[in-house]
Amino acid sequence: MTNLSPLDQALHDADDKEIADALRYLGRAERIATALNAQPQPSPQANAEVVEWCYSNNEETFTGRCASREDAIAEALDYYGEEVEFIWIGVAEPLKIERMIRVDPLLECISEAVGDEVGDIAEEWPKLSEKDEADLIGTIAAFVRERCKDPPYTVRNVECLTGEAALRAIEGGAS
Repeated sequence: MTNLSPLDQALHDADDKEIADALRYLGRAERIATALNAQPQPSPQANAEVVEWCYSNNEETFTGRCASREDAIAEALDYYGEEVEFIWIGVAEPLKIERMIRVDPLLECISEAVGDEVGDIAEEWPKLSEKDEADLIGTIAAFVRERCKDPPYTVRNVECLTGEAALRAIEGGAS
């Protein structure tokens, strides 16, 4: 018996309908991504990146939104205490909300609810163009950004400091 990768095993176990649904979904996702990439991008000056720093004492759960590396180190020492063995600091990178939004389940839910009211006639309704789906994604993303405060973020450029090195860094010494 050969060992299959998880992807190969999933494909082996999937029935034809599941594979067809997955391929349809991937095709639609690709078309939406193409439409999103075709939209005009703001100028670099309008989209100047604000760098925020965050910190952790376990390299897994980061917190804080600090204006500088030094501020993150100081806040971490205040939060965890100066006796902390290690701290990790990194750059908090905002999530690309548009990449997280899936309109297919929303449209399917609408179609099912309408189908419950009017029958099979609603099976292919609502049907949106790629541009309309991209616009819907943009609308949902804008709503989330406006209404949902303190969004989660990914962390890049993670750096580990011993507690002693962290103290030296905020006291003006080398890290």
